[in-house]
Amino acid sequence: LAHKHAPTTYKGIKAPRKSTGNQLEINLTDHHFGKLAWPPETGGEPYDLAIAEAIWDKAIDCLITRAKAFDIEKVLFVFGNDLHHFDNRSNTTFRGTPQDADSRYRKVVRTVQRSVIRAIDKLLTVAPVDAIAMPGNHDEESSLHLADYLKAWFRFAKDVSIDGEPAHRKYYEWGSVLIGIAHGDVVKLENLPRLMAVERPDLWAKCPIREWHTGDKHQRKVIEDHGVAVRILPSLVPPDDWHSKQGYIGNQRMTESFIWNKREGQIGSFNYTYLGEGN
Repeated sequence: LAHKHAPTTYKGIKAPRKSTGNQLEINLTDHHFGKLAWPPETGGEPYDLAIAEAIWDKAIDCLITRAKAFDIEKVLFVFGNDLHHFDNRSNTTFRGTPQDADSRYRKVVRTVQRSVIRAIDKLLTVAPVDAIAMPGNHDEESSLHLADYLKAWFRFAKDVSIDGEPAHRKYYEWGSVLIGIAHGDVVKLENLPRLMAVERPDLWAKCPIREWHTGDKHQRKVIEDHGVAVRILPSLVPPDDWHSKQGYIGNQRMTESFIWNKREGQIGSFNYTYLGEGN
């Protein structure tokens, strides 16, 4: 597919330029393309590759529409974070845990590729895009391969930057705001504020507004420690058989997005909530 964008311009898409100091952050964490949820087993809603793609598109479209009133200067788009439900043709996670899988690994990879490309294309109609890959425990390798693919695809798109480095914790500065990004599956969440200060003391000193954004748990939660907020971001997916069996059910299926101002910090947030087919 990438050969279609070999010319020295990218599709003619040119992001609008504004100087409002407002940034839109979108992070659809734990979307699990390729996950299978069969209602007779789970007692909940169905989920498969086609459903995952449809919900992804609806969420992106909704969040863009709700952000337009803020005159966005830059978009921070975080991808990975268990975007793929499994990491290989054996339908297991990176560490080898078998998964309830819908479809073939290569088909999942291609579906994710076109879904993320479509999302970035849409975000480019809002503002220039800084995209950051965050490996998850389900897709530690696939998310980084996706980042390399996106770098090739958008190599002539001057308004797109792709961070595909393999670090398990990343940092993003926006004026007075410092956002730490991690999947949240390994390091204890209460240790993240101290890690931020140790790993990036330069940005810690410069940015008085500090947050971590994590996933993995499929639910909303905010932990604050000495002024550093650690946010667990929710997921749009229903429980599969394993989660249902363990009783990990009932979380609101939603995604949160944020508006960050360079001087004031968070000035807005909005959600997309999935309430079933037709929503």
